[in-house]
Amino acid sequence: MATSDTTRIGPGSLLEARSDLQFRMARVHRTLRRRWEEEIANLAVTAAQSEVLFLVGAEPGISQQKVAERLGTDAMNVKRMVAQLLERGLLRRYRGTGDRRVWHLELTGDGATVVQDLVKAAVRMRRSVSARLGPGQVRALTAAMDSLAAWAGGPPERADEQPAPIGE
Repeated sequence: MATSDTTRIGPGSLLEARSDLQFRMARVHRTLRRRWEEEIANLAVTAAQSEVLFLVGAEPGISQQKVAERLGTDAMNVKRMVAQLLERGLLRRYRGTGDRRVWHLELTGDGATVVQDLVKAAVRMRRSVSARLGPGQVRALTAAMDSLAAWAGGPPERADEQPAPIGE
C-alpha cells in the first residue's frame, strides 16, 4: 500500500497511536475486568454474567431484549448467559402477559444471594479504586466516562445506577 509522506506510518507514529486515549482506556478496561473476575471468582459467575444479574436484580421482570440493549450487546450473547444462569438456578424466566413472545427475568433466592455477594465485591473494588484515585478523581472520571459514552452513542446509564461515592 502506497502512502504519501504525510501519512507514512513509522515506529514513532505507531507508538503514539498505541498510547492514544482509546487504547489506554482499553488496557485499563481489560485490567479492571481481570481484577473484577478475580474478585468474584469464588461466586462462579463471569463478569458478563454479573452484569446480567445486577440488571435483573435492579429491574425485576426486565426482558431479555432490554438486558441486551442495556448491556450494549447482541441478543444471542444474552440468551447464552441467561441459559447458563437459569441452569445454575440464579434466574427465573417467564413469558410476558401482554406479548407472549417476550421473556422476562427475575432473580431466584439463590440469585439474590449471589447478587448480595456481588454488591459486596463491587464495594470492595470501588473502595480500592477510590483509595488509589481519591474522591475528586473518581467523580471526574465518572463524569468523563458518562460524557464519552453519550458522545459515542453507547447505552445510556440510568441516574439510579450511578454509584454512590465511597469514602467521602
